[in-house]
Amino acid sequence: MSETADSDGSTVGETVDTGRYLYCLVDLDEGQDTGTVPVDIDGIEGESVFLITARQAAVGALVHEREGPFDSTDLTKLRDWLLAHQQVVDAAGDRFGTPLPVQFDTVLDGDDEAVAAWLDRNSGQVTDAFGELDGCWEYRVTLSWDPTGFEAEQRTTDAELSSIDQRLDRSGTGTQFLLEKKYDQRLRELVRQRETALKEMLVDRLSADAREVTERPVQSDAAASLGLELDSDAIGQVALLAPSTAESALGSTLDDIADTPGVDVRFTGPWPPYTFAPEITDDG
Repeated sequence: MSETADSDGSTVGETVDTGRYLYCLVDLDEGQDTGTVPVDIDGIEGESVFLITARQAAVGALVHEREGPFDSTDLTKLRDWLLAHQQVVDAAGDRFGTPLPVQFDTVLDGDDEAVAAWLDRNSGQVTDAFGELDGCWEYRVTLSWDPTGFEAEQRTTDAELSSIDQRLDRSGTGTQFLLEKKYDQRLRELVRQRETALKEMLVDRLSADAREVTERPVQSDAAASLGLELDSDAIGQVALLAPSTAESALGSTLDDIADTPGVDVRFTGPWPPYTFAPEITDDG
């Protein structure tokens, strides 16, 4: 997870003499003063965060001084660092508009001038990324489903289950064991098919109002990073890239989906576009 990037774009594992810990990139107004600007945001372990702007483009980087990456085997400390990193990116979104988040523990080798030069070298990629994300934020939806009612319905309506059930009444002990196993396998198959259909419906319905929809691992929900338990019935999660003006339409769609028997949804956001931010490859 720890990473130090040289000004030439290479990655090294050793601590450097001078460096800047990088939180995110921000889109600035044309003609804004360039250079180093203090920002009233506390970073990891209370470090003072400041803005370094490119000399030849209206983009900037939120950083603090740091000679090397953060490293610890203490999971509590690591979680605190991750949350502090995220809080800086969130604050950047409030102040500058949609930011371009950077992976936790990214340290650029060099001083302020080196960071400004890095921004200039990669300003094309950065401005293209801001063009793709312009005005959009990330929203996350966790889909939960209690299959109890569905299973009860399938026990009476599925032809294969009914056939197995009838054979059970006429079978000996050995055959009954095999039929019961087959019955359970069929029921699990039907549940899996229904889960897949529900997730596909979620993606399809949300795509009408979102610029992009992508599936995420359920346990990666931000609630998990805060130590909150997810619903044990959660079967899927998606991240959406959408303008804030789409919130109402998305909420209405989710209300309709939540009317499906056994279904519940959790809608969070807006977040900076963590899932959708492209990786910036140093052109130097």
